[in-house]
Amino acid sequence: MSIGARENFSSEYPVGTKPYIIRAIYEWSIDNRHTPQILVNTDYVGVAVPSQYIQNSRIILNIHPHSVDQLVIGNHEIVFAARFSGKSFQVVIPVASVMAIYGRENGQGVVFDEELQPMDEQDRANEKHAEGEEARKASPTRAPHLKLIK
Repeated sequence: MSIGARENFSSEYPVGTKPYIIRAIYEWSIDNRHTPQILVNTDYVGVAVPSQYIQNSRIILNIHPHSVDQLVIGNHEIVFAARFSGKSFQVVIPVASVMAIYGRENGQGVVFDEELQPMDEQDRANEKHAEGEEARKASPTRAPHLKLIK
């Protein structure tokens, strides 16, 4: 496993505690001869997993070193190669989409609060437009009340 080798440390997003906790539970699982698994919200932008294994917008992935190749648990994403039904697949998991990490054998690990996805510029523009429409609809429409004074 490589730690953060794929990422630029001057990222635009701040680094929270979540990737460190994921790495810690991963290492704890391996040290205790458990199979580390992650539960992923596949609706999150940037998730790349085989779609046929997604159930209810969720997927559970085994990230044991015997099951994956080139595992990188970075500060913003988890990347590895794995085989699904005999076919190789490059898996990309944004750290924010990880809902839990735990040992398969005993279920011990951490469940995370669901994170909101960062908005892109188009989402922000759409939200501002919607807020403006709501404000316009909420304000009562009146005829202009200006008077001409001579």
